[in-house]
Amino acid sequence: MDFSLSAEQREWVEKARALRPLLQANAVKYDREAAFPAENFAELIKQKFHLLQVPKEFGGFNPQVRGSLGMTQFAVAEELARTCPTTAWNLLIHFHQVGLVSRMGSEEQKERWLGQIVNDDALMGSLGSEVNPRQFKAENVATKLTFDSLFEPVEGGFRASGEKHFCSMAPAADLLAFWALAPGAKSNGEGLVISIVPRTAAGLSFEDSWSESIGLRGTVSWTAKLDNVFIPWQDVMGEPGDFVQKDPYTYECSHAAHLVGCAQGIVDNIVAFIKARDYLSRDEVLMYNLAEIDSGLQAARSSYTYAVWLWDQERFDEAMLASYRALHTSKKVALNAADKAFEICGARALFTFHPFERFWREVKASMLHTRDTQLMGQLASGILTDGRQFSKTKYGQKLDRPVTWRDLGFNREEKLSAIA
Repeated sequence: MDFSLSAEQREWVEKARALRPLLQANAVKYDREAAFPAENFAELIKQKFHLLQVPKEFGGFNPQVRGSLGMTQFAVAEELARTCPTTAWNLLIHFHQVGLVSRMGSEEQKERWLGQIVNDDALMGSLGSEVNPRQFKAENVATKLTFDSLFEPVEGGFRASGEKHFCSMAPAADLLAFWALAPGAKSNGEGLVISIVPRTAAGLSFEDSWSESIGLRGTVSWTAKLDNVFIPWQDVMGEPGDFVQKDPYTYECSHAAHLVGCAQGIVDNIVAFIKARDYLSRDEVLMYNLAEIDSGLQAARSSYTYAVWLWDQERFDEAMLASYRALHTSKKVALNAADKAFEICGARALFTFHPFERFWREVKASMLHTRDTQLMGQLASGILTDGRQFSKTKYGQKLDRPVTWRDLGFNREEKLSAIA
């Protein structure tokens, strides 16, 4: 197996690296204001980074037949996270929603929505989580994602009402992936449905519930409120449960690449700090700590790169377990780097005009996206079954026969024909 980047991939990474001065100049501002990094994204769009996930046949740069994320997207995100973890996170959110459209959308839907990205520079965000951060006594406590938003049939489509939280990118995006349970379905495996909703849809509003968070503040992961939002049939992707039953891909490698980028950024800043204070390089304990961080970085980067290779080989169950391992390792490595940076650099690192405090907050926010105990529980289960674990176990069970719209009492083809 060869993990070296192609010439085209290296070119994209170099383009991302060239943005470092811009990202560095804006990082403190967007963090302080908890604002979407608009200037950063204007440059990303200008240089076509937002098209990296769009399949080539639809005008983008993604060669993956299945529309999955490949090493190019991960390597670019890692590079951006070295300077601005928030910008990297937002781009990954966009990539994943584009991937959903690429893999689950009909040809007409792909032409329409991917066309907006290619021709109109549209960005994508997510309306998924229903875990309310302000609810001190949680009602939604399931270890798997649950969806309670109203999604009821009406003439020509569905009506959606409810609240979504942690909606990264959503207030700044143009097209939003809305997650809900199909009417009549009893589980995600039977009926998790993803529809695409324009940010300007009537009845959709946003509330800033994120600016009090300590990290990744510019992801604008606000609360979305849906009040009788109409979703036509032509904006609903696939059959109920397709995301669980037919789309094998998950998000752990993205989080691992993000954390590796954060850790590399911390190392970059530690090295710059030491070079300005040469006496620190003569302290054997401090240099041991630096070398330990760097060694961990190699392990974490190699781990997620191997997982990406497994995904590319379509060895999905193995890839899922490898992704769990990679994310777990990346969490440990990034947090160790964030903590040890203060020990290596000393009291000066406490001041916010140095980046160490900001990176520590970014790492903590990135780490907590998925509880490590849940990841390790899933991994242990896979280990005990000799690696034969359904790649989407985190979301729902594999069914012997996937549920269709007809099973739930809907004639999708008839509905679409009536609209046409």
